Amino acid sequence: MPNASTLTPDSRFIALFVGKSGSGKTPAACSWVHEGRVKDWDFDGRIRGLMGCPWIDRSKVDYEYYPVVNLSTNIDLTFNRLNRDLEVVQIESKSGQHKYKTHVIDSLTAEAF
Repeated sequence: MPNASTLTPDSRFIALFVGKSGSGKTPAACSWVHEGRVKDWDFDGRIRGLMGCPWIDRSKVDYEYYPVVNLSTNIDLTFNRLNRDLEVVQIESKSGQHKYKTHVIDSLTAEAF
């Protein structure tokens, strides 16, 4: 039977950043850049908030923008594109070739519509 005294820290960290629009959720999530490269899955178009954050090395933050304009007519295109992008992450994970240390879904409510 496992004993809690033998537990070691996990390398994963899962967080949910909650706050009003403009409160700094994207910069907070992308500030994990010291841990390696960050991939931001931008559904709300607010990635430009990083421009006002000189403490973040933006050269280590990649993003993919999924515009929500006309989402009702382009929902299949948006999800097909997202699924293709997530398949790449899954393949990288299975092969042990992780390109990104941190993945940010930005924002969950915009993505979930």
